Amino acid sequence: SGTLKEFGQAQKDIYSIAQANNVGLMETAQLYTKLSDPVKRLGGTTREVNAIVSAFATSMRVGGASAQEASSATLQFAQAMGSGKLQGDEFRSLAEASPRFVKALAEGMKMPIEKLKEMGTDGKLTADVVGNALISALAKLKKEAESLPDTVSGAITRFKNDIIVAVGEINKTEGFTAGFAGLIESARGFIPVIRDELKAAFEAVSG
Repeated sequence: SGTLKEFGQAQKDIYSIAQANNVGLMETAQLYTKLSDPVKRLGGTTREVNAIVSAFATSMRVGGASAQEASSATLQFAQAMGSGKLQGDEFRSLAEASPRFVKALAEGMKMPIEKLKEMGTDGKLTADVVGNALISALAKLKKEAESLPDTVSGAITRFKNDIIVAVGEINKTEGFTAGFAGLIESARGFIPVIRDELKAAFEAVSG
């Protein structure tokens, strides 16, 4: 980011995208960072970066990727965009993680999926081509995501993201980190109890 204001806005955008699509905060931040420089070199702004990251994350969620699959795919996509091209094993892995991602690219580029695969093989799915396709597909992806139900894994991912943000804030205050770590360690002792209570409740309902 060029200014402190842009940096603050980028942080908010990354958090919002991660929480809306049940993707890890760190993975989302890495993708945002990898995309920022190449997009801006092509004349884009933080708005375009935000749109591309949002479209990719939404395609993962709409495509049915689990929180773990989405986080792994996000890292792969970040590596591909950092190298300037989406091709080879990275393209195949992303296609397997979320066919909706490939469909979004095809829709954004207005071409058959078969042709898209050929472009990937030929190294023609450059960062700017992929980015523009995702931006074009964003509105439709968001519309599809509106009707999706929440999931346990998604809620857990959002909770982890909030913990990361909270720890980041606490680290700014001297002396609080050790105390917070101790609090988390103490809370771990309650997990088996909560697990057993939930198991008993589910068994009672199903029985």
